[in-house]
Amino acid sequence: MVNDTLIIVFGFIATSLTTLSLLPQTIKTLVTRSTKDISLPMYFLMNVGICLWIVYGVFLDQLPIIIGNALALSFGLPILIIAFINFRKSQKQKVTVELQNTV
Repeated sequence: MVNDTLIIVFGFIATSLTTLSLLPQTIKTLVTRSTKDISLPMYFLMNVGICLWIVYGVFLDQLPIIIGNALALSFGLPILIIAFINFRKSQKQKVTVELQNTV
């Protein structure tokens, strides 16, 4: 049988690596404000999934799941927000261009 402490350490390492994988995209998005090549539905679904993982971790009282996903949400949510803002701006610009072309 594996030691419970070892399992928790393994969980923290796994969640740290997974969470840190979001950091480069988060930094790039925050610096450039560009989300041109980012899928808004993908980031929406990912953030909803992360929220569900946090709830799951709370139900199981598992800190590695709770902390790791809370950090992942703090990295993923800004990307989603900026992507949504950029999407709304692009939709407004399309309408403006279409209106100008009809006049």
